[in-house]
Amino acid sequence: MLFKGHITGRNKGFTLIELLVVIAIIGILAGIVLASLGNARSKGQDAAVEEQMSSIRTAAEIFYSSNSNSYLSGTQTGAACTGSGASGIWTNTASNMLTLITSTQSQVGGSGNIDCGVTATQWAVAAKLPSGAGYICVDYTGQSKTYPSATALTGSGNPKSAAAATVCQ
Repeated sequence: MLFKGHITGRNKGFTLIELLVVIAIIGILAGIVLASLGNARSKGQDAAVEEQMSSIRTAAEIFYSSNSNSYLSGTQTGAACTGSGASGIWTNTASNMLTLITSTQSQVGGSGNIDCGVTATQWAVAAKLPSGAGYICVDYTGQSKTYPSATALTGSGNPKSAAAATVCQ
């Protein structure tokens, strides 16, 4: 029995307000996920640089043992590990050092973000982390540390890109 004023066949569905609320919630969740992915990507890039630096340590020891127990080669002077001033250990292909230095330089955004130091018995390399969280430094003692500043290399001279800057501190 139908009563007067009763609507039959009413459209069933969601109201506009309900749809807007659901869309807003989905948008907020998507924003949170994307922010988390960006942070994970940054940490992944830092981890890749840290792994490269560990490989540089291994390559330095290979160079040392095959170069009469010396980290120097021929007339190597200075500490440039990239570009036209690079020589000796930093450009060695037998130990894969050249490839590692070039790859690390690319990952950290250029030669201005990587510093090297070498003497006959000591070496150190510091590189800026891509996330900007500091610098990673490895040296001949086996240290691998992260520092908040660019002056991670120390020695008897200028702490950045000096031939005597062969210790991470």
